[in-house]
Amino acid sequence: MVHYKHWCIILFYTVFFFLPTSICLSQQNSIKKQGNLFFLANNKVDSFLENDFLLMNARYFIVKHPRSKGKPYFEVTNNAPGKLVIDKKEYNNLRLIYDIWDQKLNLIIEKDDNKGIILELNNQVITRFYLDDKIFVNSAELPLFPQSGFYEEIFLGKHINVYAKWSKHFIDNVTDGYLGEFSSPVRKLLFEINGEKVDISSKRSYLKIFDGESKKIKSFMKKNKIHLSRANNIDLIKLFRYTDSLL
Repeated sequence: MVHYKHWCIILFYTVFFFLPTSICLSQQNSIKKQGNLFFLANNKVDSFLENDFLLMNARYFIVKHPRSKGKPYFEVTNNAPGKLVIDKKEYNNLRLIYDIWDQKLNLIIEKDDNKGIILELNNQVITRFYLDDKIFVNSAELPLFPQSGFYEEIFLGKHINVYAKWSKHFIDNVTDGYLGEFSSPVRKLLFEINGEKVDISSKRSYLKIFDGESKKIKSFMKKNKIHLSRANNIDLIKLFRYTDSLL
């Protein structure tokens, strides 16, 4: 009986100590193999970016809906190169693609030996970027608004700051050989008035906020044929500049 207990104790300690050691060694080998693959891909990305430590957070871009109708990107009107600001460093003459569905900024590599490769940049390191004569600011720079992706900077005044949030929706359907469809872009205006976030969703709510000057603002909008929800940036800036001057 004593011998039986003795062997049971030996067997318990053998299983308890040896088995976890084997598992750990197996995990270490797995991590090592995965690490080698990660470093190869990471070094390749770094070489594309000429070992720039600010841009090294980029990764290979993966198309999420390759057979969909439409694209998830912000639609530019010209092919002019964009500008990127990371912290205080500027990168000029870049080919940028702004994915407004996923709220990600992508970079197209245009070097002769790697032309056409697309990298997805890390939102956390981006301060702002310039695309199609528009300025997009990281949501982290605007703590009053929801912390998601980027906002277009439309107007900065003494009392009023106005931004726009661009988005697209993905419709999960099958039509004409397409697997899913991206909607048309949607713009939502966001207002900061005297340092506070103010909800304005229509002409009526806009006039109500500036109740004391609403007649003047309404007359200005009518004279210049400005529709708050559909106006382009040029007309919006006219309206916001005029409103700001009345406050």
